[in-house]
Amino acid sequence: MGALRIGWRGASALSLLIAAGCGGQQSDPPPTTTSQDLGVQFTLSRGSSARLDDGRLGILFRDVTQDSRCPEDVDCVWAGDAAVAVSVTISDRASEYELHSSSQFATSVTVDGYRIQLVTLTPGRRSTGSIEPGAYRAELLATRI
Repeated sequence: MGALRIGWRGASALSLLIAAGCGGQQSDPPPTTTSQDLGVQFTLSRGSSARLDDGRLGILFRDVTQDSRCPEDVDCVWAGDAAVAVSVTISDRASEYELHSSSQFATSVTVDGYRIQLVTLTPGRRSTGSIEPGAYRAELLATRI
């Protein structure tokens, strides 16, 4: 009976360790590709892409490379900045760019007659914690110039 009690305690402790180890992790949503219209804002999750202009233009939200934005629950002297890595594909030619949330840096890029702009990055930072990479959403706007 004593060995069984230890077995149950061990199993309970192991279950708690597994639950604690998995509880704080958030996996990225599965990558998706959506069709979007030029001139209309759209939102991408990390790893997802959009096809625009009858498939001639592709935009992939690769990652958030840095996020030093002022937390929403803090008063800051400077709003800070976040940088988003995107891959832009036009006619099977892919190029990498970094778009910023602060207008003090490049918030848009012009490539082969298209303008791709980072409109906003969500969620906003909080002083009490970090943002899981899979939680980021980039709102973008692509137009023909």
